[in-house]
Amino acid sequence: SVGEHKLPGTILNISKSGCLFSVQADTAPLPQGTKPDTELSLTFTLLHETVAEFTVNGLIKKIAKDGQELGLEFVDPAQDFQDRVERYVAEVGDHLGHHCSFQE
Repeated sequence: SVGEHKLPGTILNISKSGCLFSVQADTAPLPQGTKPDTELSLTFTLLHETVAEFTVNGLIKKIAKDGQELGLEFVDPAQDFQDRVERYVAEVGDHLGHHCSFQE
């Protein structure tokens, strides 16, 4: 959420330092004056995690596609949060590495 404005959507990619967030298409536009370095709070779940929800503070670093995509930087994320995200990214990478093949 940006202030009191809630933005439902999907995380397109994630790392321990930030994520790319896609705002749900039928959501109201970003609040007037939203720009890079605007603070926000992000609440989400990671698939296959035992903890149901994470909430982390962040800064908008990039606004793209007329406000439909936001590049976010996490602000002072807890070490436990960073560790869980790293494990999640590694697990997804391992899964994709075993189930995908690429040809040139």
